[in-house]
Amino acid sequence: MEKALGQYMIYRSILKRRQPDRELFLAVPHGIARQFDEPLGQLLLEDYDLRVLVFHPKKKEIIRWLP
Repeated sequence: MEKALGQYMIYRSILKRRQPDRELFLAVPHGIARQFDEPLGQLLLEDYDLRVLVFHPKKKEIIRWLP
């Protein structure tokens, strides 16, 4: 999570300057996405204004979008 969040923040900074009309999403497998249901995960969603795409790796389908 720490590494993914760091990469997300770097990419978001770059996109904001180069292509401000594009939206960036953090894609995470459903097993990891459970962390966003916890208080710390909710804090990260709010403080970093994260847009998260939750997917099922075996079925290769999107399960939900956060927030």
